[in-house]
Amino acid sequence: MDKFDQTLENYFEGAGGDAAFARKIRGLVENLDEAGKEKIPRELVEAAKRLGGRKPAARRRLSNFLWAGFSVVMFAFSFLFRRYFLQCLALAVVSGIKWIVDQRVTKTQIMIYKALETEEKEGERHRLSSHL
Repeated sequence: MDKFDQTLENYFEGAGGDAAFARKIRGLVENLDEAGKEKIPRELVEAAKRLGGRKPAARRRLSNFLWAGFSVVMFAFSFLFRRYFLQCLALAVVSGIKWIVDQRVTKTQIMIYKALETEEKEGERHRLSSHL
């Protein structure tokens, strides 16, 4: 039994746990080393890339601007049609909030896309350097 196993068992025994749990953790740690060497099928990698990590489409940006435009138009209509002032103002506020939320979602998607893109490039560099 090496030092890592002993440390795990001592920790779990002191915390009221059992040694079997520590051995299970050790097995999982050993499997992590083997998982790094395992080849992942190309189809699975491509399927995972299709699920996410894409740039936000131009359609999404266009819809964001449409919400902003609708908000401005409803705000203007609230002054033009005095009878429907509150209804138009409420629509302007709701569509403005929708526009703000969509803008934040788009920014978050772009940040995630860029992070995945740089991570992928670094991973390729690491794989190439490990084969040399």
